[in-house]
Parts: sequence; structure tokens; C-alpha cells
Amino acid sequence: MTPMTWSCRCGQMTADIVTGRGWHFVCYCKDCQAAAHHLGAAGILDEHGGTEVYQTQPDRYTITSGAEYLKLLRLSPKGALRFYAGCCDSPFAMVIPNPQLPFASVLTCGFAEPDALGPIEAYLYTDEATGPVPHPATPAGPFMRRVLWSTLVARLGGHHRPTPFFRDDGTLVSVPRVLSVDERAAATP
Repeated sequence: MTPMTWSCRCGQMTADIVTGRGWHFVCYCKDCQAAAHHLGAAGILDEHGGTEVYQTQPDRYTITSGAEYLKLLRLSPKGALRFYAGCCDSPFAMVIPNPQLPFASVLTCGFAEPDALGPIEAYLYTDEATGPVPHPATPAGPFMRRVLWSTLVARLGGHHRPTPFFRDDGTLVSVPRVLSVDERAAATP
């Protein structure tokens, strides 16, 4: 397991993420696309609207500089927690809203060498891609069951803490900015 340094576009926020036990995949869902568009970061998407991510436990994340820039976006009041570097609106990580479940997916665009994460294991939600995806679609159900199983095992091992996303009392470290219906529509390609 090796720490890799993630950096926002302007370099003011950095984090070390321990890799080696995680899932490297590309997500083509409309939510990931809308978040990137809303943050003015559509350049992180591949030519078919895919977002490359690495999913692992939040205790493997350490913000090493610029923690004060960590901001939170939600596409709807009950949507996933999408953290970003507010200094330059760089997408950082997607976390589920339950601090008891150790699930956090970092966007690989902030790594100098994302290929060091290993091969891409899955291509999810290709039916929502903006164009034909040259890779076979990975059935989301079986893949997500594997991820959920590893998340539950990690929870039993106590890997939900420490986390840079929640305080010790379970509250969020940043007040979420929730998009209005109109803002969400404008961000959806």
C-alpha cells in the first residue's frame, strides 16, 4: 500500500491517499457529469462523459495542505456528498452521507500518475455516456455488491475513522451547497 499525492488544479489543496486496496473504475452517470459541469471542471471527463475514480476507505485520506478549502456540493438534498477544493473548484471525492460506512471515491484527475492505481476494473453506467463507449459495460449490480461487501468488511475493521469528511461527532466538516432544480438542470449535459 502506497500513498499517492492528490492535488487540486491550483495546488493549494493536497491530500495523500493510501492506495493498494481499492477499486479503479470509470463512472458515466449523469450525476458525475453534472457535478463536473457545475464546478467548471468538465475537462476532467473523458470524451464520452466518464469520470475516472478510485474508491477506497476514508481513513486512507489525509489532507496535507489547504484543508480550509474543502467544500461540499450536493446535487439534491439527499444526494451523494461531493467534496471539492473551493480554491479552484477542483472535484476531489464522492462520499456517501453516512459517516459510519467507510466509502469514499477520489477523482483521479488530481493524481500526477493515475495509471499507478492499476488497471481500470469497471466501466459503469455506460448507458448515460455522452457518446459510444469503446469498452464493454460492467453490470453495475455485481460490481457495486463487491464494493458494498468490501465497505462492510472495512466498517467492521473500523476503517470509517479517521476521516477528513466528517468530524468526530459525525457532522460534516463543510456546510453543503445544494443545487436548485434549475442549477441541476443547467449542469446536466
